[in-house]
Amino acid sequence: MLSAVDTEAEELLSKPSASVTLPAGCGKTQLIGSMGALAERQGKRLLVLTHTNAGVQVIRDRLARFGVDPKSVTVRTIDSWCRYLAQQFPRIANVTLDADRLYQATVDGAARVLAHWNILSLVRATFDHVVVDEYQDTSVSQHAVVLAMKSVLPVTVLGDPLQGIYGWPGNPVVDWSADVVSNFNVVQVDVNPWRWRGYNEVLGASLLGFRESLRMGRAIDLSATPGVNWRQNDPRQQVSECIWVMSSEGSVVALHSHAQQCYSLGRQLGGKYGVMEELECVIVKKLAESLDRRIGSVSACELLKFARQCASGYVKPLDGAQVDSLSGGVKPRARGGKAAKAANALAAIIEDPVASNLSLALGELRNVAGVKVFRREAWREAMAMLELARRNPRETFAECAISARSRSRRLGRVVEQRVISRTLLVKGLEYDTGIVLDADSMNARNLYVALTRARRKLIVFSRTPILNPVSF
Repeated sequence: MLSAVDTEAEELLSKPSASVTLPAGCGKTQLIGSMGALAERQGKRLLVLTHTNAGVQVIRDRLARFGVDPKSVTVRTIDSWCRYLAQQFPRIANVTLDADRLYQATVDGAARVLAHWNILSLVRATFDHVVVDEYQDTSVSQHAVVLAMKSVLPVTVLGDPLQGIYGWPGNPVVDWSADVVSNFNVVQVDVNPWRWRGYNEVLGASLLGFRESLRMGRAIDLSATPGVNWRQNDPRQQVSECIWVMSSEGSVVALHSHAQQCYSLGRQLGGKYGVMEELECVIVKKLAESLDRRIGSVSACELLKFARQCASGYVKPLDGAQVDSLSGGVKPRARGGKAAKAANALAAIIEDPVASNLSLALGELRNVAGVKVFRREAWREAMAMLELARRNPRETFAECAISARSRSRRLGRVVEQRVISRTLLVKGLEYDTGIVLDADSMNARNLYVALTRARRKLIVFSRTPILNPVSF
């Protein structure tokens, strides 16, 4: 006898088009897993698309839990699928390699490719059904690509308008009523708080109540809500709480509204948590651009500045004053120890700012006694960029930075047990413990995403326990 989820999966696979709306943690990934297993049994080939590499990994893990052979279901980000189409038919796609608009240009190129009926026929010959997750974050141009596939294949889209927190410059996200419901038949499915089952079902029930209030624009009261631990907002208490929960079982995420807040907290915690970087990893992109000037004093200065932005604990001769000295071409001096090795490596860059010297210096800067790296993802990206530049001296540092980040996107992030992030970067992910910092600064959608990341324990800091966030 089929379970309720299997019955719903069977219904979705039988429809030419379908849209499903489900709250956070309430079964979208479970439904995709069931659809994958059922499609495999029926000999159908499934293409599953989502927005982030982290989301890709979550879906692949769930399919594996359902016993699905990885070869029978293709899981990709929408961007990587568009990039694949553009690369297969480059003349039709006509994508120019402008780094600032590369992602958008690739999506537009994929749309041009799928405007050709013979290419759509190839897609139809390759897959039997398309599933798109987190559809509320789909841009209008990505939506056009999905609609093109819908003209030849059954398509199921899943999402939740209340989790629509992404924004695309010059290219708005879909309107759920005008764009989604009008193109995909609405299918009702059961709401089951899977994320909290066996962990903290009381918290799951409370969050479902919060969702309805936030959706209707009503205030929520954290003071007497089962499963929620409210704290009076206090920066010192925030740091203490982050340290205290380190003894808790499993993973921890601390969520702020703004990037600078994340960096500040990471510095205060001295590397005990890693800070998650945005998709473009702008700090490495800027470093690469400065290194491409090929001026020794500039390269040494910017490398030390990068290190100081990513780590705490630098003192003389690697303090802020040294940054100014390096920019003037003054070589740093030190009397011994690991700080001296780092200073000497920086001096070598002034003489010859090649990738091998830069890589050596960045390695020595990490080894300095007392230094704690908290932006570890950015540091890894910088090291990968410098290694690519060393191996490929004809490429610019900027080109190597793009290649390194693209590789990281394909492989996924290095998983850390304790992370500091913004809601934008962790949507679709789950953690054992969640700490929401400065909750009153978040709008309704970001607040809802933040509150629903934790499955065991939720701690919320705000000025008052009653929150009445703006809708957007």
